[in-house]
Amino acid sequence: MKKNEKVLVIGGSGFVGHALCDLLRKNDIATINFSNDTEQITGCENISGDVADKDQLESVFKKYSIRCVVNLASLLHSASIKNPLLACKIGVGGSLNLLELCKDHGVNRFIYGSSTALLRPCADACQGVDENAPVHTASIYEEIKRFVEEMGQRTAKAHSLEFISARISLVIGPGRPSQTSAYRTEIFNKLLTGGEIHIPFAKHEVLPFNHYADVAEALLLLVNASALMHSVYNLPCESWRVTDLADLLCKMNQNIAVTFGDLQFASGAPYVNWGRMQVELGASIVPLDQRLLEYKTFLLQRRKDVN
Repeated sequence: MKKNEKVLVIGGSGFVGHALCDLLRKNDIATINFSNDTEQITGCENISGDVADKDQLESVFKKYSIRCVVNLASLLHSASIKNPLLACKIGVGGSLNLLELCKDHGVNRFIYGSSTALLRPCADACQGVDENAPVHTASIYEEIKRFVEEMGQRTAKAHSLEFISARISLVIGPGRPSQTSAYRTEIFNKLLTGGEIHIPFAKHEVLPFNHYADVAEALLLLVNASALMHSVYNLPCESWRVTDLADLLCKMNQNIAVTFGDLQFASGAPYVNWGRMQVELGASIVPLDQRLLEYKTFLLQRRKDVN
């Protein structure tokens, strides 16, 4: 990157966005966090705004020299179903605003936070699904992702813009639990305290997980790559059977009690092939059991320091 060029992260105050902004800063990459949240991320230019407000976005493009945009602004799956108009306003309208501004201001690369929910299992259910598989949609959330991927790729061909779809699986990590997928944070948050963790899926289901730090690392690779061979990348993830995850948690803390629901995993393929990123960009992940052990060690050390 040139001296005055910056990376614009839309949704930089979110779970993944915050980690990406921190990682960019640690790699001495000038970063702008544009988010509807007022949180200030140290070392970044922080701008509170609405991705659906094109005039507000344009003021950012006029003020700064932007080399790359990473768009992570999106309603989650359940929120999109409850409020499809807002989901489209942010997901489609916001992405359209950004694509037009990238075109008008000569931005080189647009990285879109898409989803592996667009994938469906192979005939062999244990085989990983790669980027060449046909896209399927069964909800407004998935349809928005599909449409923006198509819109971005067509815009890229017409206007010499590099558009990259970064497909993310189920994001996990410590933090504030969501109302619909609390287990994704509680598997970390309750490692010391114990307590009940309810996983709404049936015991035999297999879920593809992305630790938020691994997502940030993969996005950094896409930002930094001098050239990219493809327009779609499945980000590194790890598949876990629900019962195996429960057994691991109970071994780590006997005071953890895992309960199960009866849901089938229908938001994508349980096994995702991310070999494209591994071969082309050297992407990797830290296994979930290691992530959990490291976080438990961190919590123990923090408790010791407090006492």
